[in-house]
Amino acid sequence: VPSEGFKNDVGTFWAWSKRLNDLPLSQFYEEGYFCDYPPAYLYILKFVGWVTNLLGAGHESYLGRLCLKAPAILSHFAMVTIFFFWGRRFYPRDQYNAIAMLALTAAVAFWPAQLNNAASFGQVDSVFNLLALSVILCLLQKQVYLAAALYGALVCFKPHALFYLPLIGLFSLRDRWLFDWKKVIISFNVLAVTIFAFIFPFWVGRLDQAFAHYQKTLGSYAYATINAFNFYQLIGYNWRHLNAATILGMDIYLFFAIIVVTLTLFVGYGMFRSYQRDKKFLNWDNTQVLLAGALYVLAIFLFAPKMHERYLMPVFPVLMLIFGRHRHTTLSYLIIGFILAISQD
Repeated sequence: VPSEGFKNDVGTFWAWSKRLNDLPLSQFYEEGYFCDYPPAYLYILKFVGWVTNLLGAGHESYLGRLCLKAPAILSHFAMVTIFFFWGRRFYPRDQYNAIAMLALTAAVAFWPAQLNNAASFGQVDSVFNLLALSVILCLLQKQVYLAAALYGALVCFKPHALFYLPLIGLFSLRDRWLFDWKKVIISFNVLAVTIFAFIFPFWVGRLDQAFAHYQKTLGSYAYATINAFNFYQLIGYNWRHLNAATILGMDIYLFFAIIVVTLTLFVGYGMFRSYQRDKKFLNWDNTQVLLAGALYVLAIFLFAPKMHERYLMPVFPVLMLIFGRHRHTTLSYLIIGFILAISQD
């Protein structure tokens, strides 16, 4: 906590928290004022600003830094608690499985990347991961409408909520609710109402500007990769502008599309083999669906342009849920090894 964190972002968060308490929400996004975050986290920063004003805590004081980092730190603890009870639910209560359950909890609690990211750097990825975890847990429990509401909040938190669209699509196919038009319509309405509820106070009477701002956020950082340890870093394209980044003469977006199509064909082949074996369409268990979703998240990080180094973290909740459900020792070791590899990035 005493660490000043990543100066640029922590200083920006502090400035936003003060501005949110000095002005009405409808005046926060003014022309010329820098804010590349959608509204969801700004509500938390408004509360942080109110608390620091109440306590008279400065941005360089221990108390001020604690207040600013508290949402990320508390989210990390919440994830530890969730995975502890998740492990207790799926591991039989004998000595071997008690150790496995504790290993799951410890892997979350002492994951260096998220600990450093939240408590030291003051970043908010653990809040995002907690919200993403909640969406996936709702899908696993077939609580579609609650999942839609939470996903709406996730979309209003950070644009890389889009990483989870393939996983949501796989669940919708496997559980057949994609073919239930009533459920689809209600889910989309819940999603739309949630997004509207988040953005309306900031964009009263000018919702068209809200979507323009979101598009502008998606269009920022027009580089092949920004310090992300992915394919483009490997070929020397770190901070290479998209206009100067081509793969075998192809536009980088076209190359990414080919990767996604190839992965989708691979997943489709898995569906076909499953149908051949069971004579039932997409008869996958939760572990198989989560693994396919994790592959999509990884593919996006590895081959999509504009990736930051932290954008690998969304795969973490998916992998740990697999670890918590699946008792295959080799797979468990692979997941733990991968989690440690993320920390090296």
